[in-house]
Amino acid sequence: MRHLVLTGARQSGKSTLAQRYLAETGQRCAGYRTKVREQTVAGPIYEMEDLLTGQAEPISRLEGGQIVGIPDTFDGFGTQVLLRAMASEVPVLLLDEIGRFERTSPQFLAAVEAVFSDGRPVVAVLKQEPLPYLEAIKARDDVVLVDLDTVSREKAWEMVREEFLK
Repeated sequence: MRHLVLTGARQSGKSTLAQRYLAETGQRCAGYRTKVREQTVAGPIYEMEDLLTGQAEPISRLEGGQIVGIPDTFDGFGTQVLLRAMASEVPVLLLDEIGRFERTSPQFLAAVEAVFSDGRPVVAVLKQEPLPYLEAIKARDDVVLVDLDTVSREKAWEMVREEFLK
């Protein structure tokens, strides 16, 4: 069992590549997608959308002129999204995306770890940040890491096709 992990700078095409891979396989997936909920002067506010239920909750907010994560959303809603995904019969699990907002959400991070041990392939999008839990995912023996900061989008797609769509 191999997992596809995509990383790179903001707007490098990580989520687009994940969606292209899933569309190419035609397989349903469970898990979550992160979407922009609102634009503010400080930047975007994000929400997490449960791919099974369509329910979405904000994962960041504007506070003191900065965008900050909402740990309770990750530990509550986010953890439930991942548990529901693991309890489903869906063949692929999607985590789009994992970044710095999660760093103070131990329950959510434990659920992420459980997803990678679930026995199904995982497609995960990671922020390009030097955080211990992101580095641990990248270092797993069962992960194929595609870094869009080091390869072009075209080369990345070739790598994904070669590794996962043979």
